[in-house]
Amino acid sequence: VDPEERWKEVILYFKDLGAIEALTRLDQEHAPATAPYEVQQEWLNIVQSQLDEDFEGEINGWVKYGGFNMTREYLLSAMAMYEMNYPHFCSGLLAAMPDGTVIHGRNMDYPLSIEMNGKMVGYPEITVDVTFLRGGQPLMTSVTWPGQVGIHTAMRFDGWTFEQNTRRLGDDLRLNTAAGKRGGKIFGLLARRIMERVPDFETAV
Repeated sequence: VDPEERWKEVILYFKDLGAIEALTRLDQEHAPATAPYEVQQEWLNIVQSQLDEDFEGEINGWVKYGGFNMTREYLLSAMAMYEMNYPHFCSGLLAAMPDGTVIHGRNMDYPLSIEMNGKMVGYPEITVDVTFLRGGQPLMTSVTWPGQVGIHTAMRFDGWTFEQNTRRLGDDLRLNTAAGKRGGKIFGLLARRIMERVPDFETAV
């Protein structure tokens, strides 16, 4: 599938839901990443340097079909929201059943309050599970928000799972920015590529 068309169905779902309009009219205080303007500009350059042709096409598709204020800059900034110190994220749980089956769970305890179609909603109302296909067969599934291209919570079928939780430990925005300029990777983009290409956990890590 042409990368520009790959997310069309998901984008139009979010658009019809009203989620794209609601999210892209947020003021700066409630934007996906809270960092000074000049630092956000640095991160736009960092993210841009890590986009391959495939990701570029997907971003163009989000802008093409998303409408409203779904701009390229909005999307690139959102890709680095963890790295730019988004202040609240979740918790995860790993457990094994008596037969050896491993259970991986994640909650959604971070706040978001936006007006959508005349009522206040949060992340649960604008979150969907997206299934990636390869050769017409399910490859992996990802918990997805509007504008998302990388992964933060995902599972490769018959393979492994991934979850990213960030906790602020100090002046990590400055440290993350310096690392990004030195070639440090945007986790969501890298994690997606690894999950697409690597079938087992041991190799992935």
